[in-house]
Amino acid sequence: MKNNYMKGFILSLALFTLSLPQVRAQELHFMPKVGFSLATIIGLDGATRSGANVGLSGEYLFPDERFALETGVYYSMQGASQKQRYLGEYLTGTIKNDYINIPIYAKYYILNGLNIFAGPQFGFNVRNKFTLDGGPKEHYETINLDKIFFPFDFSLCIGAGYIFENGLLFSLNYNFGLTDVLKERNVHIEGQNAAVEIMDTDKNIRNGVFQANIGWRF
Repeated sequence: MKNNYMKGFILSLALFTLSLPQVRAQELHFMPKVGFSLATIIGLDGATRSGANVGLSGEYLFPDERFALETGVYYSMQGASQKQRYLGEYLTGTIKNDYINIPIYAKYYILNGLNIFAGPQFGFNVRNKFTLDGGPKEHYETINLDKIFFPFDFSLCIGAGYIFENGLLFSLNYNFGLTDVLKERNVHIEGQNAAVEIMDTDKNIRNGVFQANIGWRF
């Protein structure tokens, strides 16, 4: 089901790009980007999870060269980390949620290459793991959480960036999750050596992700 959703959106993105009327080469740009993410799960007590963020976007620059429309496909490592009591010790428990994200940005160039952008983002959950790190090696646990998290996420993104004349670009953005990503409120899983309490909450659980990227505009 996840793969079908993702393929459908990628196909829609491709058809949208191909359907732009009379697009001149100087109006359409492609931008590979790579960077890092600091993610947390809003509503769940815990620290951020750091990870990679990589993808490819396309920018349609309108004739006035001030307004633009940008969209793309990104792989984003998200989730959160917590201190977990396990076999009498406090270890680091990390929830690893990875997404294929498709943002659609309305973009405005303030001055030269300085720009601001905002828009919705569609996220497709492709990986959910819980790991315990620290202590003796036999304490390490990896637990699959696919049945606990919803396969789809919807966010609002805001950010700013700068593009140099040679094409080098930098951007910063924050993604506010608007939908609850958790199917179950109380999650207690039996590990190999002991029970692990991952979360116990009645709050809405949403993603919050800060991202910093570097890339190139062609």
